Amino acid sequence: MNKPRLWPVFVTFVVAVLAAQVAAMLVMVIHFGRRLREAEPDAHVQIVGGLVTYAILLALTLLTARPLTRARLGLVPGRARPLDALIATVGLIALGTVIDSVGMLAGVYEGSALGGFKRLIEGATRPQLGGLLFSLCLLPGLCEELFFRGLVQTRLAQRWRPITAVVVTSACFGLWHLDPFQSTEAFFLGLGLGYVAVRTGSIWPGIVAHVVNNAANVLFQALGLVSAALLPNLAWGAVGLVLFVLCLMAFRRRPPLPAAEPVAVSAVQ
Repeated sequence: MNKPRLWPVFVTFVVAVLAAQVAAMLVMVIHFGRRLREAEPDAHVQIVGGLVTYAILLALTLLTARPLTRARLGLVPGRARPLDALIATVGLIALGTVIDSVGMLAGVYEGSALGGFKRLIEGATRPQLGGLLFSLCLLPGLCEELFFRGLVQTRLAQRWRPITAVVVTSACFGLWHLDPFQSTEAFFLGLGLGYVAVRTGSIWPGIVAHVVNNAANVLFQALGLVSAALLPNLAWGAVGLVLFVLCLMAFRRRPPLPAAEPVAVSAVQ
């Protein structure tokens, strides 16, 4: 079987980043007009911007994935069980909690894009909160997993070792967020999501984990559970670290998929 060319994937990634930034800027200009330099994005801008951004990402995924099949994007059951989705979800939330706590204690969280989202969510009305759950949770969880773990990682794994494919895909996932702290967090979360995809042969557990993780973050912030205080962050960080290690151990008990098994996400072992 001929190995696929990789350059179309990386070109698509660059196009996606540029198109998303242009789209976000256009939404800001249309919404704020001349007040653009003075304005800070509000819930309406975030919701509309999310719709446009992820429509672009989904369109590029479908255009680049050829032949367009469920297996091509990792949308197959593989060996994934409901328990895998649960473990992946708990592990992802735990890892994100550890990173967020470190960011809070280091004083970099509030000045990052995540700090901006925190302020946005705290000031949102209930209808706006519903829209933010859609644009910050459901859309990213589905579209980002389809693009990064479904398209990019699947294609890279057909040419490179799985570990290389996971790391490079996670680096692209981090760059996609274009914020030093959020990109760092996205890189490590991407490693976890990529690892789950390789172990299960499916991106479905990662989609579930990604959506629930983002929703948990939005709800925690809306309920005022995200604090910059020392003791809460030490406690949340310690609990998160323990849970993450336990989830990682649970996945490591599962042997990798055999090389002969025709699962797109882990085609090369």
